[in-house]
Amino acid sequence: MSRPSELHKAAATDLATLLPITEENKQKAFDLMEKLGYTKQQKEEATTTSDDPFKSHVGIYKPEVKDGKKYYHRDILLKDRWSYFADVQSIPPKSDKKRIVLLGESVTRGFLLDPEYTPAIVLDQLLNSNKDKFGYELVDLAETNLGMAGIKERYTQCMDLEPDMVIFLAGNNWREDLLIEIGESQDKQEALQERIQGEEGIAVAKPLIETYFSSIVDDFLAYVGDISKEKNVPVAFAIPEFNLLDCRSTPGERVVSELPYEKLKTWIEAKESAENHLASGDIDICISEAKKMVEIDPSHPYGFELLADCSIKKEAYKEARYYLEMARDTALFCRTNSKPRTFKIVQETILAKAGNHGIEVIDLPAIFKAHLEGKVPGRDLFLDYCHFSVTGIQVAMNAVYKVVLEQFNDTRSLHKDVTTIVPSNEVLALGHLFAAIHNAHWGQSYDILLHHCSESLSKWKDIAKTMVYYCDMISRGAANNVCKSLEKILEDNTKLDRYVHALVPARNMKNMELELVDAMTTVLKSNGVDITNYLLKIRLDEHNIKNRRINLLQNYYHATSYDEYQGQKTAFLQARDTSSDFFFVTDAKSNAELCISLRIPRIINENDEQVTVCVNDTEVTKIGVNSKWQTYTIKVPSEALQNGMNVCKIKWPLVATTKEDQDNNSSTAILDAAFRVFGEICNMTVSGM
Repeated sequence: MSRPSELHKAAATDLATLLPITEENKQKAFDLMEKLGYTKQQKEEATTTSDDPFKSHVGIYKPEVKDGKKYYHRDILLKDRWSYFADVQSIPPKSDKKRIVLLGESVTRGFLLDPEYTPAIVLDQLLNSNKDKFGYELVDLAETNLGMAGIKERYTQCMDLEPDMVIFLAGNNWREDLLIEIGESQDKQEALQERIQGEEGIAVAKPLIETYFSSIVDDFLAYVGDISKEKNVPVAFAIPEFNLLDCRSTPGERVVSELPYEKLKTWIEAKESAENHLASGDIDICISEAKKMVEIDPSHPYGFELLADCSIKKEAYKEARYYLEMARDTALFCRTNSKPRTFKIVQETILAKAGNHGIEVIDLPAIFKAHLEGKVPGRDLFLDYCHFSVTGIQVAMNAVYKVVLEQFNDTRSLHKDVTTIVPSNEVLALGHLFAAIHNAHWGQSYDILLHHCSESLSKWKDIAKTMVYYCDMISRGAANNVCKSLEKILEDNTKLDRYVHALVPARNMKNMELELVDAMTTVLKSNGVDITNYLLKIRLDEHNIKNRRINLLQNYYHATSYDEYQGQKTAFLQARDTSSDFFFVTDAKSNAELCISLRIPRIINENDEQVTVCVNDTEVTKIGVNSKWQTYTIKVPSEALQNGMNVCKIKWPLVATTKEDQDNNSSTAILDAAFRVFGEICNMTVSGM
């Protein structure tokens, strides 16, 4: 699976905006698809293959014949991709050992622990710990960010390595293949648009979406099976699992569906009631309210997550798993460029169809469930949404190990204890630190960020310096790559080539990462390093509204994660939830002035609607709003402010609006029609007085 690189996220976003693909944008779309690991259409391949300098490569590895034997070495022309592969310089010629090729995405890469500790390293040690019969050699061809088409290509390429067995651990990145499939078919797009025209919202399209998805997965399995039979190379497919317990929906994944007014009103009331009753311990009432939410809008993850929380409190883990799987699968509706995952329909299709194509299945969700004695998988097996922890790698590879032994009738009497194969504390510390950063970038809770920061510092005290530098860097308004603190981070950690992209957000995407900084600050303080005043000074120097006007519509002052709405991009902020938060810094010694221009589009009946403006949970004022742009200047008294970080919250009223007209020529028409806009802001600034 993948944690998408910034380049791949940008390419995927650009590609999504081109859908549906037309004659006019075809070439640009194909260029973007190639960046994501896809190949051009067959008719174009015929004219270019002979000129392809990489046609004989296996991934980044270039063949070289020496003394009649074929070696593969990393190609210097592909150096920019080396960090996405195993840290292996060369692949030797086939020997008398059983050659196992491992294919997959960043889960298979061991992302966050790679290159020192990976699934391939663990599997290799298991297989070669006792050589009663013969030895094994592992060829690790997993590549971070690889999509389905890229894995098919790598599978075809790897046959040149003469494998005795191929093992897949893949499926987390396949939603992009689904989107391309839909984007290339006008019939599929029209069928989806027709489904969501009614009052039930986008949720009614799920069966159709899953049908499309199942079809491309079955086609993939057929492709793999055909080559397996042709080459007489057995194949096993390990199905990935998701961090159901600890990875929850982001604010972007909770944008509200476009529903009829009364349904939407009931859904919002049920949501607020469920939250209040869960907080007060009234579990049964929370369950009742959350069930209203999922009945009205089963495309939204939050109702399912609330039901799961209640089930866990009751130790009803079977029900909790069901609800969390339902929440996970709402990413099919593409509210954002969601975290990679393997959907239920993908898992079920592999389980049902792989055998028909001669592929053995390793059901990791079932294996993890047995390991946890029925409990829901969480931080014990995962570092983030789908990347394995040390224990996760151990359990998964132990299962793969048994399948390999069975395949080759290896009846060895002694087996290495997989739990003895562990990384160094330094590797663990860096893994947990970047898990904290990665989870923060994907909008996860303070609790999980604090957990990983604590684990990191407990494993290696020297990581404290990196945390300080990170907090320094992210608290400054400048791009990270021009901050001195980034240079210090890289100087102190020479093994970060695989993760440096996580330290450099895409242009203009940087945000304050407030909860991550708070988590790091808390952990550092508990270990005798208090940087509270140090960070306060940086923030005041960089962002104090005194004598300056801050544009709160800049990403830095309102975003809390790096996932993005996948519909039409506008020149103004569109609020797709009932409230919008903005952050600013002041010394609280004087009043503040807030200027805002806002509206609610497509109001049916223009009444005296009002927006509530709060600062630090204190109501400052109410202002009128209608379908035309209105501008207000609001005085915020110093007593409502606090020294340091302040939060301005805009609470939007719920009003009846007309549906936005669908532009069938727009690549985002389906999404734009599916999700609610509560309000729009074209200007919002704050300054000291």
